Amino acid sequence: MKLWLPLLAAIMLSAGCKPQGDAEVRRNLPGSWIAAGDYPEGGRFTNTITVDPTGGYVCHVAAYGTDGILRSSDVGGKFEVRDGVLIDTMTRHSNTNAPLPSTSRCRIVRFDGRELLIALDDGARGKTNEVVLRKQGS
Repeated sequence: MKLWLPLLAAIMLSAGCKPQGDAEVRRNLPGSWIAAGDYPEGGRFTNTITVDPTGGYVCHVAAYGTDGILRSSDVGGKFEVRDGVLIDTMTRHSNTNAPLPSTSRCRIVRFDGRELLIALDDGARGKTNEVVLRKQGS
């Protein structure tokens, strides 16, 4: 019997999940976002990100290592959303030794206009790190 598809749809609806298209993410991405969390090996970070309507962004990164020392930097670049993936092309970094441009990709796990959950696969360690960005204001 092919009951798995209706069952899956019912489970998604009851959990409050709904498919999100790339266009909706792009439309709601402009604004100010905060991403904060703990590193798996210890330490903590807070990123304050401002995205403009074209996908351009500036970000202030504040990170405390396991030694308790604050390290900060300012970066900028462009976000693109394609096929459920957030593509970050960093073109500016306050560390003059940073190799630029630098591109990274994160899978969009969930997006509701106010919260964006992204997952970065760490192929070297075989782990997936998830980060929640929360929209500020509006």
